[in-house]
Order: sequence, then C-alpha cells, then structure tokens
Amino acid sequence: MLSVGIDLGGTKTNFGLLEIRKEKFKVLKQTTISSPHKEEELVQAVQKNIKKIIVPGVKKIGLAQAGIIDVNQKINLLSPNLKALEHIDFAHLLQKEFKVQVFLDNDTNAFILAEITYGSAHGKKKAVGLTLGTGIGGGLVIDGKLYRGVCTSATEFGHMIIDYNGRKCSCGQKGCLEAYASATAIIQEYENRTGFRRDAYAIEEEAKSGLEPAQSIFTEASNYLAVGLANIINILEPETIVLGGGLSEVANFVDLAIHNTRKFTLKGLGECVKIVKAKLGREAGMIGAALLDR
Repeated sequence: MLSVGIDLGGTKTNFGLLEIRKEKFKVLKQTTISSPHKEEELVQAVQKNIKKIIVPGVKKIGLAQAGIIDVNQKINLLSPNLKALEHIDFAHLLQKEFKVQVFLDNDTNAFILAEITYGSAHGKKKAVGLTLGTGIGGGLVIDGKLYRGVCTSATEFGHMIIDYNGRKCSCGQKGCLEAYASATAIIQEYENRTGFRRDAYAIEEEAKSGLEPAQSIFTEASNYLAVGLANIINILEPETIVLGGGLSEVANFVDLAIHNTRKFTLKGLGECVKIVKAKLGREAGMIGAALLDR
C-alpha cells in the first residue's frame, strides 16, 4: 500500500512517500524542511511538500504532530512547542485538497508504532516510546495497539510532574520532566548560567571536555531523565522503552540516564525492562505516520 507519512515537529518536518507492507517498508520519496511557526506559512509548506512526493495510488496521508491530539476529532488541542498547530484543521484541509483519507496522531505515538512494527521493539507486546528533543513526548503500545486513554491523548510522559514547585514548562505547568531533561531545557539552563546560547551538541562537547557548567548541566538533566524512566517502569513495567529524538543521539547523556535509572526504580521492579535506542532513527515518526489507520 502506498501512503504519505508526515512527521511535523517543533523544529523539523519530515515528509515521505512509503510503500507499506506487513514485514517491511520502503521509502520511495522523502523531503525535510524547517517547520514554519506561522499558520499560513505552515499550511502552505505542508501542502507544497506533499505535492512534491504524492503519486496516483496513494491511499492515505498520516500526519504526526507534536502536542495533545484528539484522534476522534482529528484536531490538535495543545502544542506548546509549535503553537500554530492548535489553530489548523489539517485533516479537513488535506482531505479536501488531496481526496484521500487523512489520519492525525501524536508524533511519539507514531514513533513507537514504527518501532514496534519495524524497529527496536519489534515483536514486543508492551512497549513505551520516549522522544527527546525540543520537548519530551511519550507513547505506549499494548498488544500491538496504541494506548490513547479515554480522551485519546494519554501517555504525555514529558509532562509528568517531578517537582511541583519547579521550573515553568512550556505547557503552563511547573516542574514537568520536559522542563528539566529536554534539549530546550539544557540549552536554557546553559544560557541562564553563562549568558551564552549554544545548541545541545555544542554543550555536550564542552561537557565531554570536563568544562563547567556544561558537565553539571548534562549530569543533572540525565538524572532527571533517569527519574522519569524509573517512574514509567514503576507504573507500567513494559518489556521495552525505546528512546528516540535528536537528544537520544547524544550518547553520554542517554547512556548515563539509562545507567542511573535503576537507582530510582523500586527493588524487584524493572530488572527485565530493556531501555534501548530507536532503530529507525529520525525517520521513525514519518514511518509511523504512514502506518496510522485511526
């Protein structure tokens, strides 16, 4: 089956034309752009880039977005890292424009759907996905199906409160995991302490060289991530937790968090839970979007 998958994130948007089969997939066409943050520019960019890759025979378009998604209504209720998404009825617009079915879901739901179908969690019955980037997203698959909760927008693991009187999060709450262990949090904390703005990779290079405050910031952020991972294990004890997103490629950060997770899990819980990195890399969200069918 031919399907278009779109992973629309706070920083980048990835478009792909895919041939989807049960045991394998093939990316036939692909393009990536920086995500516009103004409504009109974002709509135009999405329509323009779909036209670049779509071909006759495409059965559906799957759109994965950062934020809290009402899957039944096909709308984005809250997207702190790309506010324009809250005001665009993409499902209706794209269905009208391209005359195919359009499915909308959270980007980390799409990520873990791809990883359990073709990637690091293949064959697992219960797997959690955690994407580490501009924000922190979460997804859960049980018995091959996405768990969405009563209102279809569950598993926002990045917004678990780890300090009720802590840092302000982009969602409006205080003390969310995302406010401590995302790339945005690391960059902001570095700027707060030094007065200079660096990207997460530059800060990592300083941390690897033992330079402060970069080393302390990375250590603190990885410990907060470890607390978040431990909370997930203590509550759900899935077979596998798959880590993806740009920050998951920062080896020292993720490896330290995985190592420290066991310090925070209850004794006897989680010994058999595997924490692994995504196999499908930055294409996982796009691939998962192409798999969406609800």
